[in-house]
Amino acid sequence: MKLVISAAHRDILLPVFANIDIRYPNSIATLLVDSVLKTLTIISGQKPTYAYCTIPLAPESTGLQSVGFSVKGGYISELPPYFPINDNICLDVEISDSKAKSIKFVYIYRQDNDNLKESGIRNYRCEEIDKQQANYLDEIMSRPMTKISTNTGLAICNAAKLHIPFELIEIHPDENKIKVQRNGIIEETKLPYHIELPTELVFNQAVGDKLRWMCQQPGVKEIQIAQQGEEFILKTSSTAVTCELAGIENFYSKMPKTIKQIKYIIVDFHSIKEIINKYRNNLQVKKFDNAILYVDNEYVGVAFVDDCLKSLFTIRVVEIEQTVMTSGYLMFRFSMQMFVNTKLCKLIKPDRAKLSIIENGNGEFSLGMHQSIHGTSPTDIIPIEKDAYHYPTVKQMRDELIIEVTKAKARVTHEAQQDMFGYGN
Repeated sequence: MKLVISAAHRDILLPVFANIDIRYPNSIATLLVDSVLKTLTIISGQKPTYAYCTIPLAPESTGLQSVGFSVKGGYISELPPYFPINDNICLDVEISDSKAKSIKFVYIYRQDNDNLKESGIRNYRCEEIDKQQANYLDEIMSRPMTKISTNTGLAICNAAKLHIPFELIEIHPDENKIKVQRNGIIEETKLPYHIELPTELVFNQAVGDKLRWMCQQPGVKEIQIAQQGEEFILKTSSTAVTCELAGIENFYSKMPKTIKQIKYIIVDFHSIKEIINKYRNNLQVKKFDNAILYVDNEYVGVAFVDDCLKSLFTIRVVEIEQTVMTSGYLMFRFSMQMFVNTKLCKLIKPDRAKLSIIENGNGEFSLGMHQSIHGTSPTDIIPIEKDAYHYPTVKQMRDELIIEVTKAKARVTHEAQQDMFGYGN
């Protein structure tokens, strides 16, 4: 039996192959051939995170028989890379006594001048149908689903995108609000626009990514969704995927905290990283780990104070805004290790970034780190703690710096004036 998957339908395979966890040697995929409908269905995953797709077989397919079998997941996930992106995928299945014995594919790479570059053959043993994967197909076909248009699906994704990164998010269409969990903290805010939904919707970033992908597939006009406990199902006429919403029960029980942004500053983030790395180059400082974040209306600085070392490095802020009345300065202790382990710190491109000082309802403080200077939701959040004890020491260093900077500016101005009038010659 020869199965031919048209290049035009290869994208449908993506969520199914992505759902194969090759780290587990026992991961499998199930293939079902329907000779009447001339379709191939592939099911992958392990309970509860299954996925399937049904693809029409190309006319070049021959000797079709209605048969089902399973193969090692790692083997089936290797298929796409062996076939050039614009080529059909061709599989030969050996049938004996109405059972699939093996599945084979041949790949041939040619260079631009049509010379043979590489060729190979792979032959995989077929196994009995995995009953759990086969049952998943029956269950999902009979499960009640809610239909939404692809336009509604994209509106959901775009509303959630404003709050990336998040762990879980809940959309309340009737109350026109959105509940977000990030770093275990719950926030509530208004939806940016009204979304027509028959009920509340809870999902995570993985669900959002898959929903966007489905909405963007050619010919797809509506998406079917179902949520039950920690399972979230997305389905179209040709594919479906079940995602796991870990921690959803705890999410439901959490109440939102009152979040107040005290101040935000836009800084040269690369310079901040360099200052912290300078401190961490000293083994004693690195071991102690705690540093002091100093912010006033012109500068942001990182200080370190102990019995042996008193140090302060500052840079001028690009922009600053206070959302509530504060004193002329703010000082907080923070962990340099936590700072350098954030996603934003690991970005290759040095650039401007927004830092926000956030006060939670229980009097705790956090430092929000935004990749986008226009973003409202932080890329990372680390805890910080108010530090008034070291203020006299840090202020003294800050005052000394102001004096030295003023002297340096005066010298530069004086030298420039001498050069202008030729006194320097």
